Amino acid sequence: IFFIADEVFLLGFGKGPNGARNGLKENGKTVFDAYTSYNMYANRFVVDGESASDFMFRESLPIFEPWAKETIFYPNVLPMYHDFRGNKPLVGNALQFREQLDTFACLPRPSWYDGDYPEIMFVTSFNEWWEGSQVEPDEMDRYGFTFIDELKKFKEEGIQCTPI
Repeated sequence: IFFIADEVFLLGFGKGPNGARNGLKENGKTVFDAYTSYNMYANRFVVDGESASDFMFRESLPIFEPWAKETIFYPNVLPMYHDFRGNKPLVGNALQFREQLDTFACLPRPSWYDGDYPEIMFVTSFNEWWEGSQVEPDEMDRYGFTFIDELKKFKEEGIQCTPI
């Protein structure tokens, strides 16, 4: 069994691996096999009118990088966000979504990483209609299959990281 903990978040102890409290280390060993972030949205950090990608690059990438350097970390991508509860929306389109896929697929790995782990990325989320972050085509045909098509192209083309 491969356990992945949803530990990473914009606020509090989940901002960095050294401050994590949910089992990052127990007697010097990690409790979980890998770490992820379910959803990095935080209303107070949203700039009016910005895209989900701009938000993720500004707020999430600086948090994702240290996690990726020290643990097996599986990032999430956020196509857009509009949750109908009064939170600030994040707009998005398929090309911006692809930028997130390309960037987060190329996060650094720990020095001890041996390539023995699967390459995984989470999408927040396939059909989260309440939060307006879905990539599944909707009945109103606002964006058709564009997000699904980008996911398909990304998988077919493979990860193309530029060496730093």
